[in-house]
Amino acid sequence: MVTTGAANRSIDLAAAAELTWGLILAVARSIPQEDRAVREGCWQVSAGTTLCGLTLGIIGLGGVGRYVARYARAFDAEALAMMKPSALDGRVRRLHRETAASCQLMR
Repeated sequence: MVTTGAANRSIDLAAAAELTWGLILAVARSIPQEDRAVREGCWQVSAGTTLCGLTLGIIGLGGVGRYVARYARAFDAEALAMMKPSALDGRVRRLHRETAASCQLMR
């Protein structure tokens, strides 16, 4: 999910983060594929990937990114955030998250 600029100041940050996590869960747990298979009369064949212990890369710790990082705790997942150096401040320390160089985050 991408949100940027002044035009998005009215966005509901929590709702955007929840939608982001909905998409993460759908991909990790193969929900669309499993739903399709069950509707076609097949059995579920996979439960997908557990998020516990995995690392989530977040590009930017703006309003939505902060919520997404907080929600990662509920899944016992580590969150790595990539930010512009000028944007680094206490947000990273308060969230107990690390920052990562783009090459580390994208591998």
